[in-house]
Amino acid sequence: MPDFETFDVLDIPPSLWAHFILLKTVGPRRRFFYELVGDAIESHNGFPANKRYLRDLPLKNKTLMAREFVRTVQYGRPVFSTSGYIGQAQYVRRIFRVIAPYRLGEGRYAFVGLAFFTPIAGMESQLADATIPVPTALAELPIG
Repeated sequence: MPDFETFDVLDIPPSLWAHFILLKTVGPRRRFFYELVGDAIESHNGFPANKRYLRDLPLKNKTLMAREFVRTVQYGRPVFSTSGYIGQAQYVRRIFRVIAPYRLGEGRYAFVGLAFFTPIAGMESQLADATIPVPTALAELPIG
């Protein structure tokens, strides 16, 4: 697992910044803390998440999100996941996530993620303003 010092947000194409998440474990209990959450994610969630703890957010899938972060540490590599959308936006059908772990120090981690949404059939125009298609987004990832 790479050290967080090796991560540079400028390596992420600007077109993906709205879909970006930076989360860290903080404190002796290693609580999940959102340092940065992109505009597209906050728009679909319907509330601000920047500078907030995961447990304090009105998310319906907090347990799922915590499990995804823990899985990346257990595997020592990025994890891709997809699930049905359970947020407030009525036009979103699925969410796709790529989460990569980074080491901050002994037992402490940072997580860099990208999240993308697919619309319910017939509601593509409502989603078009807040997100980019998943295949386009994945093609822009700086891999290799």
